[in-house]
Amino acid sequence: MEPVTVDRVLRMILHSYFVLCILSVLSAADECVKVDTCTCKTSTRTINLHPLSANTGPRFTIPVAGSDKYFYNPCKDFTEGTSTGVVIQLQGGVYYVTGDDNTATFSGDPDLGTLTLSYQHAEGGIIRISKVKLVCMEGTNQLIFNEENPKLNYKFTLNTEYVCIPGSQSGLSTGSILVILFFVLLVVYLIAGILFLRFIRKAEGLELVPNYDFWTAIPSLIRDGIYFTLRGFKTESTYQKI
Repeated sequence: MEPVTVDRVLRMILHSYFVLCILSVLSAADECVKVDTCTCKTSTRTINLHPLSANTGPRFTIPVAGSDKYFYNPCKDFTEGTSTGVVIQLQGGVYYVTGDDNTATFSGDPDLGTLTLSYQHAEGGIIRISKVKLVCMEGTNQLIFNEENPKLNYKFTLNTEYVCIPGSQSGLSTGSILVILFFVLLVVYLIAGILFLRFIRKAEGLELVPNYDFWTAIPSLIRDGIYFTLRGFKTESTYQKI
């Protein structure tokens, strides 16, 4: 058994800091689970976009190039031209449905700013996908078209008060605080590790990086993990021929 020394205790402290950094990020994520096509719930609150829905027609209209436009009505399909859907594109005088309300799915954590509402529409063997990133912005309900990338994948940002924490005035959410804590602990871990390695273990160069062997081993560990998955989670066995 390795004797208990100051060197070993300091290494254990540094390793504990690193583990705490990782756990702080993992604990920050709180997936918003779908309740209906316009509502999702985290472990602490509910996101309800129903107040954004217009009774008739689209709530949002975004002009783009020339006469081209995008139309969006959260929570409810509408008809524009000859097309009916929750997201519709007008391009070159032709209307295309890029999302149906009954395909709505939520992903991400609203407290971390990663909440996304996704739709799709399939017609004639062609699938169009619309993704709306939901961002907290007090007193505002504004839709922005970001890009079509890749082709037939439409990306929007919806700045809305209905994603914000009730009663907050653009303050930091729990998730944001945990992410900040992660980076603070990470900086402390790196600085303390470098000082320890430099003055206690007299390390130089790349050896000053805490857990250098671990970081350099990550690519090979990822590679081995991929191979293991592709083999159906079976270990590779080799036998010597007799």
